[in-house]
Amino acid sequence: MAPIQQANRTARFQICRHYATQLVFSNTCHAQRRIHTIGTSGDTFQYLNGNAITVSSPRQKSRPLSQDSSPSLSNQLRSLMRRLSHSVVVCTASQPTPNGNIPRAMTMSSFTSLALTPRPLVTFNVKAPSSTLDAVIASRSFNIHVLEGGAHGARIAEWFTKGNFQSNLFKAPQSEWQCILRDGEPPVLEGPGILSRVRCSLLSDGENHEKGVVRISDHVIILGEAQEVVAGNLSEDFALTYADSKYRTKGDVIRKHTEADNKE
Repeated sequence: MAPIQQANRTARFQICRHYATQLVFSNTCHAQRRIHTIGTSGDTFQYLNGNAITVSSPRQKSRPLSQDSSPSLSNQLRSLMRRLSHSVVVCTASQPTPNGNIPRAMTMSSFTSLALTPRPLVTFNVKAPSSTLDAVIASRSFNIHVLEGGAHGARIAEWFTKGNFQSNLFKAPQSEWQCILRDGEPPVLEGPGILSRVRCSLLSDGENHEKGVVRISDHVIILGEAQEVVAGNLSEDFALTYADSKYRTKGDVIRKHTEADNKE
């Protein structure tokens, strides 16, 4: 397979930059923090010192990190993972059927890069069953939409948590974004809130996987190869992240990373 073009490699590294500093907690005194709230259709957006944005959905309330009553290992791990920030993307795919292709989409927080050289590889995992997962495996192609770390990106992320059985899933509320459907191709989301799009195909070679699919317990790990990085509203802004049941954006910088930090 021909190597990805240099322009796409540059854009790929730009995508990685947006997740380099996902969520940094400010050391500013709580008494000095100012919270600015913007009302939206059912959601509340809060800006703390202009740095971080949280989105509280009426369907999803944050729980204190220490309130898990069960001492089980699963609950301990769940509580710990809520402290970490994760990427937030929308994955789209087209499900082939005898009556034509059906568009599928879902918001996920497990997407990450797997390797950059000798070819760019990505991965994510999904709990089965999932109609979007079925579409990815059947069509062997998918789009990953990286979302802006702001109100537009958070609304898109929340919209695609509704499930594929919603009849209006691909019709944007208030015309904020649009969906482009082409027969046999993964749906494309464009407009405010879309930072960039990564066009991918399932990994078809290599060992220890079934053509890009690894099944573990009730989850499926997808191994993909990035074919193209398409700039949307690509800017210096950071991408949307998720932690403690809230959507977030970047915070203050604690320390600049240098190569010397990795040396023993």
